[in-house]
Amino acid sequence: MILQDTPSFVHKYLIVSRLFITLFLCIILVSCNTDDFNDLSNATLVQEGAFAFPIGKLDFTLADILENDTTLTIDNDNAIRLVYREDDLFRLEAADILDDLTGELNEVFVENSKIGNVEIDDASQESDVLFSSILDDFNDQALANYISQNNGSLAAIPAFEENILSEEDLPAFNDYTSLGIENGAMFLSITNNFFFDIEGFSIEIIDIGNNQTVGTFSFAYLAMGATETSQIDLSGKDISNEFKVLMSSIKTPGTGASQVIVDLDSKLHIVFEVKNISINQGVVNLPAGILAEDKLIFDFTTDNGERIKSIVLDDAAVTYEIMSEVATDILVKLTFPDITRNNVPVEQELLVTPTSTTSPVTGSFDFSNTVWRLDNDDDQPYNRIRANYEVLLPNGSNGQLAFSSEDEVSIMFSLSQLEVSEVTGFFGFRQEQLDESTYDLGFDFSLFSNGSSPILFSEPEMRIEISNSFGIPLQGEFNATAFGFFGDEANLDPPKVIINYPAMTEMGQIRETDFVLNKVNSNLVELLSVFPSYIVYSGSTTINPNNEPDEVNFITSNSALSASVEFDLPFKFQAQHLIYRDTGQSVDLELDEGGFTIEDIDSAELKIVYDNGLPLKSNIRIITLDVAGNETLVVDNIEFSAASVDADGKVPANGSIKEETFIQLTTEQIEALDDAHQYIYEIIFQTEDNEQVPVAMYSDYRVEVGIGIKMTLSKN
Repeated sequence: MILQDTPSFVHKYLIVSRLFITLFLCIILVSCNTDDFNDLSNATLVQEGAFAFPIGKLDFTLADILENDTTLTIDNDNAIRLVYREDDLFRLEAADILDDLTGELNEVFVENSKIGNVEIDDASQESDVLFSSILDDFNDQALANYISQNNGSLAAIPAFEENILSEEDLPAFNDYTSLGIENGAMFLSITNNFFFDIEGFSIEIIDIGNNQTVGTFSFAYLAMGATETSQIDLSGKDISNEFKVLMSSIKTPGTGASQVIVDLDSKLHIVFEVKNISINQGVVNLPAGILAEDKLIFDFTTDNGERIKSIVLDDAAVTYEIMSEVATDILVKLTFPDITRNNVPVEQELLVTPTSTTSPVTGSFDFSNTVWRLDNDDDQPYNRIRANYEVLLPNGSNGQLAFSSEDEVSIMFSLSQLEVSEVTGFFGFRQEQLDESTYDLGFDFSLFSNGSSPILFSEPEMRIEISNSFGIPLQGEFNATAFGFFGDEANLDPPKVIINYPAMTEMGQIRETDFVLNKVNSNLVELLSVFPSYIVYSGSTTINPNNEPDEVNFITSNSALSASVEFDLPFKFQAQHLIYRDTGQSVDLELDEGGFTIEDIDSAELKIVYDNGLPLKSNIRIITLDVAGNETLVVDNIEFSAASVDADGKVPANGSIKEETFIQLTTEQIEALDDAHQYIYEIIFQTEDNEQVPVAMYSDYRVEVGIGIKMTLSKN
């Protein structure tokens, strides 16, 4: 029978076939290319009122489906795996740690130095005492006349002792006006140029400016022409620069029978000296040189027990303030033996004019391009810088000035904004928290139903690759929580990560750490089973987890730590109740149009012949959806058997399943399909052997499906 001869029947045939074509396309998930459907000329009249004809065929491998999917790869053995990599999971730059480590070294150092006692130059004055002035004070007038009458002549001088109370002013000292003496002595040297020997002789020194007796110099015996020296201790005395000598008596054994030339102009030559003087106050002409010196120690404070041993400093903000109470220009000199530039200790010299505490001298030090050794002090070989501190008078005081040992020179300098290119030391034992971050896996599970049971991948791996050039022992602790597409959550619970790091001898090199998470050392299977849309991860890094202060860490300006992550997900899994669910447009069967009604269809039967090479058992359901959103199950339990698998979950060469199935459609089912607003297609997948043996997916797995229809129409 030629179909074209029965145009009304052909019209009905076209409407019904449209229904089954739509059903078939949705049932077998034909996201791949299919052959063109045959036209109606291929229909075969089986019997009167009944027609059988092929609708189409499907023939594909998994490789055909995956050829445009860039997230999936195919191994040499045709195994399919999903490999997803993120190269910028985490990155830590040197500046991040250097800021934590040296950013806290914002130090303010203050040194208040009192000038203290100052040594002044020795000072001396000379004076002569004429015998004639002493003779005027003799009590024995006859003796005085005898000596006067023989002036210039030879005469024997008898023994005598006279209380004379003779005073002589000494010349004033020019180098000072007053002195508060901490230590020192006054010396008196007398040369006896009289014409007789002297014995039991003493001179009292009177401080005219202070109207006090400084001391008495005593000489047991002074022969003619001899010089004798005596001294008194001036420690603790305040003296002026004007003195007089008081001689209370003069005694001689005489010349006996010997005659000497009597000379009334003969003299006692007196040399008056202050020597080895250290003063604590006064008005004095200070000599050029060092006023004060000290060895200073500056300790750096750290927050986490860091023991910094060395810093290579590109630059820093170092400002100073200096206040001086010294009433003349001074030079403040700081020498830092532990800070070098080109292997030469750094010196800072500052000329300071007399100031008060309200008007300090300010400026900045230059510490650019220097190396700081904070470990050169044996008492504390870390966090310590030493300095030699001197206050100098570069040219002396150029005149007398008021001076006190309590005069202060105060220096304050602050260190901040360190630009560091290298640090070594022990960087403390502490834990740094990593900020919580979200990692979008990029997986789309919208094709599955909320009622799906978990997919249990049997051999997943998550590989974390860490590149590290920080010379610091690090231990990472992190966790990840997967948030599933359907609201479920799962924690990864990975083990701790010991991160490899370069040794001191490997400074500038990179050490790699490869850390693999799998089903043995983590909950990776559970993490992936919840259909994860995104992962929230956080963690911490423990610095120097062994807390060994003698260990030397290092950071350079080029140090960095970066981490990448790679998911390697072989398609080998278990599935108990994996539900694919999709919605499609309904088909207008044009019933009740052109005289064609549901009653015109006596029966309809769909025949499916398949050769299934996939190791998944399938159960297909067709559900209608009305305008109000109500669902009605129309077709249920369309089953496709799974291909058999071996112990490794792989379909062997002869493991595909060849079967045929028939689907009877009642008029009620056809009418429900015609009335539907939309169709819902639901396929339930599960692995075989009671879901105990994971199945693997290979690109050469083949599926062949052929579909035909037999339809009987009423003769009316």
